[in-house]
Amino acid sequence: LVPERTTVVADVTILPVRVPHQIEETALALQIGVGATRVLYSGDTPWIDRFLELARGADLFLCECTAYARSMGRHIEFENLRTLLPQLACERLVLMHLGREMREHAASLGVECATEGLVIRL
Repeated sequence: LVPERTTVVADVTILPVRVPHQIEETALALQIGVGATRVLYSGDTPWIDRFLELARGADLFLCECTAYARSMGRHIEFENLRTLLPQLACERLVLMHLGREMREHAASLGVECATEGLVIRL
């Protein structure tokens, strides 16, 4: 996959978007489409404002959210994400790649959080 170059595999359209998780290596978020269904997968990354655009109209946004309040390096912190939630125009948001502190707060966040074994049907 080449960042910003759409690739089609069978009936799946993939738009890879470079994210700043790695400094020297390439890390990617993926916008995946099958027919009218669209999923955005953030991958491992700190927040990028482009997610607001990419999530618009998505059926599902799988968004990494490793940290709750304090920074854990190149990852998204929920306290920063919380202010952006009203701007996310996706049908469903599921936070994933949760660190210990996020797992401890998950039940009180008011946002769906992935759990081990979660199955999502679109």
